Amino acid sequence: MTQAIFYDPVTGHIESIRQAVGPAPYRPDGLPYILSDENVTEKYVDLSDPDNPLLVDRVRVTPQVDKNDIEAGGDEAHISGLPDSCYLYVAGDVREVIGGEAVIASDAPDPILCRLVGRYICNDFVIKAHDLAALREKIKAQIDADAEAARLKYTTAGSTQAMVYEHKHKEAQAVQAVLDAGANPVASDYPILNAESAATNTTLTALAAVVIGTAQQWAVLAGQIEALRISAKMAVDVAMTPAEIIGIKEIDWP
Repeated sequence: MTQAIFYDPVTGHIESIRQAVGPAPYRPDGLPYILSDENVTEKYVDLSDPDNPLLVDRVRVTPQVDKNDIEAGGDEAHISGLPDSCYLYVAGDVREVIGGEAVIASDAPDPILCRLVGRYICNDFVIKAHDLAALREKIKAQIDADAEAARLKYTTAGSTQAMVYEHKHKEAQAVQAVLDAGANPVASDYPILNAESAATNTTLTALAAVVIGTAQQWAVLAGQIEALRISAKMAVDVAMTPAEIIGIKEIDWP
């Protein structure tokens, strides 16, 4: 099927494709076009001879970006290894790149999409511009959430469940205090432990010992998690670049 292939008259980048109807297909935005029945995937229009535009394969290249996160309003990312010259789409605008390197910056804290247009093609780059204050708050919230997830590996979620754990621990300590005094605890004085003792066919004293031991182990783990959480959030407050701030959330939780 013959298609009308509309292209940018400067870069040769294919902007749209329409079925050719009649001798003069509708021109979106007045763009020039050529007629072809070829598959135009990864092709562009070669304008070396303006009087004879040709549909040819794009050339794949592999440029590199030095950082994917920058501070809005003052920081820069550098894309190197670009062809000399080429055309680069950056956040809605197309610029000609001379010398093989492009500098990317933004005053707004938004993602910046970068892609080659025209003759050359590469994987897209998305460089994120950040407001550092907002980024710090976002990462600290993520650290808090990750710390809670680490705690939940050892506990059951829910505020009422936490109350049960706390009360059970107090009952276990009370049982141990009675034993340490040389007396025998009365099961009915400890309703939560007594119920679990009956459900698990475990003696009250044995269950109390398990609860106390588990609480001691949990206290050690909780302390480790809390130390990591606090130190990480303090590090976020003094980190000076987006990459440093984002990297702090990568924590090896116990």
